Amino acid sequence: MYINPTNHMYFNLNGSAFLPVTNHLFQIDSNTVFSECNGLIQSPFPDLVPESLDFHTLRSLNLLEQNNGINHTFQFGKNHSGILKHPTNGRQVIFKTTLPSVVIYTFNSQQETFSKNHVLYPIYSGITFETQYPANQLGIVTFTPLHPYYSKTTYNFSVKEDEDVTKNDSY
Repeated sequence: MYINPTNHMYFNLNGSAFLPVTNHLFQIDSNTVFSECNGLIQSPFPDLVPESLDFHTLRSLNLLEQNNGINHTFQFGKNHSGILKHPTNGRQVIFKTTLPSVVIYTFNSQQETFSKNHVLYPIYSGITFETQYPANQLGIVTFTPLHPYYSKTTYNFSVKEDEDVTKNDSY
């Protein structure tokens, strides 16, 4: 049996889902991304992350509009982690996982099922980190009674006060 569980929660550190995350700062432990066509991974081997999607160092998400958002599978480096920060209010979330990759999606289109009082949330109003195995490598996600499935992903939420929240933390 194949299993590739993940979780799909959106983060927005603005305090309102009606404000886009384009003002957030983001960093991920990844130099490689799987190339996709029509939402399907095309190769079992990832490519180097193009400059427009390079978040190996802390970088603003203000580039979402010029890239039509993010909907890519990134392969982790050795730390299997990432960080999302708000540049002025100090809110941040750090995620770490035992899994080898993460699909990052930035709510790239409005959807009828996501609204408040019949007002649709705008595009880029959230970002999700779906930690998982790459979808084209399901053979490595097989499990049996002798080989049970295990993964762990943690999210740490905090507010950094009285310091430069744009500083590149090491983790």
